[in-house]
Amino acid sequence: MIGIRLLPLQVQADYTAAGMTRSRAVLDAGGMVIRHGRLYGPSTCYQTAEPDPPRIQVDEADRRTIQILDAPPRIVELVE
Repeated sequence: MIGIRLLPLQVQADYTAAGMTRSRAVLDAGGMVIRHGRLYGPSTCYQTAEPDPPRIQVDEADRRTIQILDAPPRIVELVE
């Protein structure tokens, strides 16, 4: 099942300090941070096999991204 996980601003420790600084700058400017799992499918590095999680099929990532573009500023992670 593919879903959307909304992450709190105090995100897990595996995100770097620099990444969080960039994310904070985007949020402060009223934008949305969209993080995708490893993309797989046509025109990706994983065309014939699924990568380890977190992952999302590239066409599904496109559909989900379009669905959330008008959402309020937040951090969103798109994964299966």
